[in-house]
Formats: sequence, C-alpha cells, structure tokens
Amino acid sequence: MAEPTDPYKILQVDSEAEDEVIQAAYRRLARKYHPDLTSSPDAPARMAAINAAWERIGEPGKRSLFDLGRVAASRAAARSGQPDA
Repeated sequence: MAEPTDPYKILQVDSEAEDEVIQAAYRRLARKYHPDLTSSPDAPARMAAINAAWERIGEPGKRSLFDLGRVAASRAAARSGQPDA
C-alpha cells in the first residue's frame, strides 16, 4: 500500500484546519516519530514524510499555494473526466 502524499493526511488534519491545529499536529507527530525519540524502524521515513508535509503547508503562504494547486488539479481532472488525484 502506498504511503499518503497529501500533507493534510500525513499530518492527520482536515484541509480546513486552523494554522494552529496544523502546527500542533506537526509537533505531536514529530515527538512521536522523531528517530532520536523512538526505536521504531520506520521512524526515519515517517519523520521525513512529516517534515515534507510541514514544508508544504506549515506556513500560511505555502499552504495557500498548495491549496490553490489542489483546486486547479481537481478542476483539470473534472474537465478531463479523470478522478481526483
């Protein structure tokens, strides 16, 4: 099964979540999966995904750009008859 690439899914938040909720989710997951704090063998990969998600939506400006891209992709898929990506 493929790992999710949607930063909202990775951070386990709704796409309508407040910025503070996203930040709290990032911090919670970082504490849980940081390789220095857990012995889980998948911790480095999980932490990399968490950091990548935070990079995409952690700041309001970056989040706005990401959300605009999602809307554009959804509209393009609808025009072409393809399911949402």
